[in-house]
Amino acid sequence: MSPSTERRPAAPQHNVCILRAPHADRSAIETTIKALKARKARWWEADRDGPEGEVVAQRQGTTLMVTLGGDDTFLAGSRLATPRGITILRINIGRTGLLPEIQ
Repeated sequence: MSPSTERRPAAPQHNVCILRAPHADRSAIETTIKALKARKARWWEADRDGPEGEVVAQRQGTTLMVTLGGDDTFLAGSRLATPRGITILRINIGRTGLLPEIQ
């Protein structure tokens, strides 16, 4: 096969959890979903203050956790993702923050 016709392995499909704060703006959630759809990622949404058992049951196979909220949402996501080695992406839309930010 020539380099132009060489088959490349299929990119792994990501399974993404969107962990949102109760006050998270719906437009931020929709923008995140739109970006995930464009990348053909599977996604599921969870409320940070919802039953933890539901998130624990669904997190198997999750490759990325996106937290939409402030410090509390990020810390909740960390607690849920760390035991499974799930990567966390924090999108800070919180009102007050105590955790330091890198600029």
